[in-house]
Amino acid sequence: MARPSFSYRTLAALILLAVLAVVCTSLGNWQLDRAAERDAIRASIEQGRSRTPLQLAADTPVQALTPWRAATAQGTWRPDLTVLLENRNYQGKPGYWVATPLLLQQPADTAVLVLRGWLPREALAVAGGSQQGQDAPGLPPGASTSGTVRGALKTLALPQGERMVQGELLQHVPRLFDLGEWGAGKHATHLPSTLPLENGSLPAVQNLEINDYAAATGLTFIPIVLAQTAADHAAGASVQANAARPSQDGPASQPHSSQAQHADATADAVAAPATDPAANSSLVYDWPTPSLDSDQNRGYALQWFGFAAIAAIAWLVVAGRALRRKKNS
Repeated sequence: MARPSFSYRTLAALILLAVLAVVCTSLGNWQLDRAAERDAIRASIEQGRSRTPLQLAADTPVQALTPWRAATAQGTWRPDLTVLLENRNYQGKPGYWVATPLLLQQPADTAVLVLRGWLPREALAVAGGSQQGQDAPGLPPGASTSGTVRGALKTLALPQGERMVQGELLQHVPRLFDLGEWGAGKHATHLPSTLPLENGSLPAVQNLEINDYAAATGLTFIPIVLAQTAADHAAGASVQANAARPSQDGPASQPHSSQAQHADATADAVAAPATDPAANSSLVYDWPTPSLDSDQNRGYALQWFGFAAIAAIAWLVVAGRALRRKKNS
């Protein structure tokens, strides 16, 4: 009985090699797509930062709200509506991002969501202690925030009156992956339904959506986020002292050492009135930017295409040997 030229082993090898070549090619194309996405983000950042600074107002056209564009906003703080974004590490240290609405002049219920900066966890733990994993008043049934922080409102005191805030526009509050959203559903890390909370506590959540924040506070938000890049000051006051030096209040793209931060805090205390809570702020205005290393993705793509080529060559070798056996049989 003649031996079959294409054994089951040979057929299986051909199928696996073909699948491997297709998968590796797909992964290479995916890496090229990732590289294109990062190039697009880089172009968006460069375009936004090249535009003239924008003065935010309630009637600012939506098309002017370009991400990464420098912007300023004038209004009054609502510190009682502050939300803490937890698990935001900075240089390996755990801490919070502090988000507070700034009420614009007109109309009275229009605000801009300001990311005021990063604060180390121990700064609030020492001041008032933290209360994690407990339901806050006003939560939907079965929902809970990541926790609340007692005494935080007093620690994060803000000056009263009209303030001028400068920063950079973000399309939304940068999100962290939240495993709890899978199992617990839509309201896994939802804000309390009504803000502010009682007893000077502040909610601490993983992520913050502007629409949820608007529903909880009753405010109307401009559809953009302002990431603060310098200490706020009284409206109309000179900012020459802050503008003349590099500091922890400087651009987000420039990391700062602890010595530089200490020197900057001292300079701020001298330059600003002692009665201004913003003068003694320990917030750090050093915001992360998306990874822009598209060359790395292209390198990965080249590797995947190389694996696909090896699989294709192996397929040809196996098929060629099978054909030769068929011819000789």
